[in-house]
Amino acid sequence: MKTHFILIPSFLIVLNSFAQNTTVNIVANYDAAIGYHDGFNTADNNDGDAIHFGAYAIPGTNGGLNVNRALVKFDLSAIPAGATIISAKLNLYALGPSGTLQGHTGTNNSCKLQRITQSWGENTVTWNNQPTTSTQNEVLLPVSTGALQDYLNIDVLNLVNDMIAFNNEGFLLKQTNENPTNALLFCSSDCPDSLKYPMLEITYSSTVCIELTTGKDAPIGFHDNFNDGSINDGNGIQFGAYSIPGTTGGQNINRSLIEFDLSSIPVGANITSAKLNLYGLGPVGSLSGHTGTNNSAYLQRVTQSWTENAVTWNNQPSATTQNQVVLANSTSATQDYLNIDVLNLVSDMVANANNGFLIKEVNEVPTNVLIFCSSDHTNTAKHPKLEICYSLSNSITEEKLAGTGFELFPNPTIGSVTIKFDKFAEDGIIEVFSITGQLLKSVTANKSNMPIDLSNYGAGLYLVKATLNGKSNFERVIVLAD
Repeated sequence: MKTHFILIPSFLIVLNSFAQNTTVNIVANYDAAIGYHDGFNTADNNDGDAIHFGAYAIPGTNGGLNVNRALVKFDLSAIPAGATIISAKLNLYALGPSGTLQGHTGTNNSCKLQRITQSWGENTVTWNNQPTTSTQNEVLLPVSTGALQDYLNIDVLNLVNDMIAFNNEGFLLKQTNENPTNALLFCSSDCPDSLKYPMLEITYSSTVCIELTTGKDAPIGFHDNFNDGSINDGNGIQFGAYSIPGTTGGQNINRSLIEFDLSSIPVGANITSAKLNLYGLGPVGSLSGHTGTNNSAYLQRVTQSWTENAVTWNNQPSATTQNQVVLANSTSATQDYLNIDVLNLVSDMVANANNGFLIKEVNEVPTNVLIFCSSDHTNTAKHPKLEICYSLSNSITEEKLAGTGFELFPNPTIGSVTIKFDKFAEDGIIEVFSITGQLLKSVTANKSNMPIDLSNYGAGLYLVKATLNGKSNFERVIVLAD
């Protein structure tokens, strides 16, 4: 991999707190020319530092052919997992005359862009060991109209989607017909002019949707005259809430707890929707599924931690009525409750602590039952599911707030930066985020010129947030490969 990232816009990301889409402009991560020249035994030569990114077929110096192809790869880690790619445009800039080549030449110099399907090394790839490619969704670059023509806004949406869905190994450029004399010759990322490096512009939906299955769940209950308030039933197949007559008098009451792992949601993400799906269990034991004429139930946010294999009725965690959701009376014994709106509850979990949901009858009087499948049910399709959509557009803003200004230097850096504050306040907080909003580091600011080590995070763009006096400010920092 090249070590001269003089390209500040390597991850030039547009972060807009009001936009629905996000655009990233990514300079080629690495590229290489590969070729052979009849009579010169060059097919095993590596040319990872070539200034051209091109495809051509020209007469060989001693007869035969001199054929060249090119490979280029872009780092797509800026695209959040699950994001919808709206557009992907590739920009290639003409190199012009180079050596014996006069730029784009020939009357039949159209080229193909194909997706590479095998890994390759910039400093080891050759014509003889070149990786395989796929013709699926290949893109045709038309015949040039001039020797210095830039090819801008090449639509590579389908190719990029394939790279994200499979493995990202980049693009191969090759002549449609490798017959002399035809050439398309562009600048590579080793070209002297960094403004002409290959550039990929991707716009993606800032809304990411994920589906979570249960992390843990457990029914809890008591049965009068049976002393079972301390029994754990973390493996119960039901997730329900009911109140029925006790076998020997009194009541048999059940509630349930359920928790989903929300750690995949980036810090600061704006949750736009959260839907819970619960699937009717039907008859089980002495229960006949949903029963009763007043079996509505509450979904509440649990406010204390609990353990699936230790929680009981007697040690059940507390819950809050804030933003509680009411599940309406059932209309049948096996009714599924789908798309339950739990946006406010999930937002509270993300903002505070995530200890999951509690389900309990609105009125715990016999005989009323709501009973669903738990994550221990044999039918995995009926396990509880939580569908969450969130936006990254509000996760990081670039608002400049008075009294929180700071500078980062050196920027770019090969591993660490120093933060210089305009106005320093003791016990400020410095946080480092990835461009997808993931919190990587949080430290207390203890002086006005403070070093921050970024060497463990790899080359790319990061955002540094300083919070002073209750106000925050962001700055970009570029980390280069060492």
